[in-house]
Amino acid sequence: MLPATFQFIIAMLASALTDRLTKKMAYMREEQRIVMELLQDVTGKKRLTFTPEQRRRLALKGKELTAEERGACCNIVRPETILAWYRQLGARKYDSSGSRNVGQRRKSDEIRKLVLRLANENLGWGYTKIRDALRGLNVEIGRTTVANILAEAGLEPAPVIAGIRVNPDEAWMMQVTRNLLDSTDGFLRSAKFLVHDRDPLFTKTWKLLLNSDGITSVAIPAQSPNCNPHAERFIRSVRNECLDHFIVFGESHLRHLVKQYVAHYNAERFHQGMDGKLLTQNADSANDNGTIGTIKTHSRLAGILNFYQRAAA
Repeated sequence: MLPATFQFIIAMLASALTDRLTKKMAYMREEQRIVMELLQDVTGKKRLTFTPEQRRRLALKGKELTAEERGACCNIVRPETILAWYRQLGARKYDSSGSRNVGQRRKSDEIRKLVLRLANENLGWGYTKIRDALRGLNVEIGRTTVANILAEAGLEPAPVIAGIRVNPDEAWMMQVTRNLLDSTDGFLRSAKFLVHDRDPLFTKTWKLLLNSDGITSVAIPAQSPNCNPHAERFIRSVRNECLDHFIVFGESHLRHLVKQYVAHYNAERFHQGMDGKLLTQNADSANDNGTIGTIKTHSRLAGILNFYQRAAA
């Protein structure tokens, strides 16, 4: 650990840099608004026409932002348009029609294209609903396979943690809870009880929302973290295995670190409380458990988080 004085100096520098970046972003957003107003006065049009290359560049840069950042920064294109363009890029990734040989089997590529099409055209659909829709088309596919295809295309799976917000309020908590209660992919869709601490954000209105879905709110006793072990254990894990290895330079840096850790926690970390199993199992080929094949390392955050997997032969 660095000396306390040095840590304080670094924190002050990071705060100053963040403040300057915030002011620069505010000025750039105002410039964009003025440009759009001038465009409308001159052409009478409220929208710009983009080339495919311009859409690609905006989609790649916009996908790297959080939902809140897209809402604040995207002035010439709506945030949902950015995501739609990114999904189209992912769909083209699996379009091998230009290089396919005559007589080559097309079933695997066609299924991937169909999964991406359903996800792109139905933004509210979860993995299970896409799977059921495919079964209605006589295409048999597993829910995990749907999740893997969407993840490879850059569409993130449903999160285990609710998200990060600087100043959470009741409205934000209500929306997060509605997402978690979703009947298809909600994390709480089959729950009967929800254990939580005594944070003022857990309001009466929030509890009524849980009750309306058949979930009982259970508040732990005051100053009793051991009564909420799963949440406390996750906080300890993310600190010990990730955050303690870094000096965090601002909110964006923290969001990036937590996002990488959650992805590792969900799909690449073996949990002792589950007999050394992964939370999310990928749909692998039948020979992945064999003893042949090169062992590959998938690293995150410059090797702080590692996952080892034997490549299929």
